[in-house]
Amino acid sequence: MNIFLFSDFTHIEHHTLKIMQLRERKNRIGVYCLTGRDFSGKTTLLKKMQSKGKKIIGHSHDLLPKDHQWISELVSQVCPHTFITHTNAQEKCIFFTTIALAKINLAYTVAHRYKCTVLMDGYIYKWLAREWVRGTISDHAIQKLLPTLPKPDGLIIMNCKQPFTRPTAPSCLEYLASPDDFDHFQNQTLDKMMQMIQI
Repeated sequence: MNIFLFSDFTHIEHHTLKIMQLRERKNRIGVYCLTGRDFSGKTTLLKKMQSKGKKIIGHSHDLLPKDHQWISELVSQVCPHTFITHTNAQEKCIFFTTIALAKINLAYTVAHRYKCTVLMDGYIYKWLAREWVRGTISDHAIQKLLPTLPKPDGLIIMNCKQPFTRPTAPSCLEYLASPDDFDHFQNQTLDKMMQMIQI
């Protein structure tokens, strides 16, 4: 799996486009996963790639084919506070893997249909890394689960620190105890993601 880590949003659009174009010139079919810190501009980058004619798969309705918008509906029905406080580890794993497998299978279907590389938002890494930091999913569970899941062909990790301002405050999914520990939690999550890549 090819891995690219970017800490500066200024150049990431250019580099991501170059990565996609290079794969196109080599007639590579596959899926690249986009992940990283919250508030780093991942959705913005996906929409920019979409505007340049690249095939993308995201979370929201406008970044999904019409016959797969149930993914967006399912995610939007999750109440963050309830999910964090009342969902046990096994239920979280089932939820994470259901969404992740649906998205990566869809991404590979699109890739083969259009003979291209698809850029996909998310996948399994950040969701599981958050729970690993919280201690609700054990090291053993991570070690057992990850090898059973398909791997993308490449991973683009965004470590940019809040270049954009969202119209909403961080969700409780994005920090540990309070919004004040947002940066610390994001750093811990990124560290766990980097560990997961090696599994």
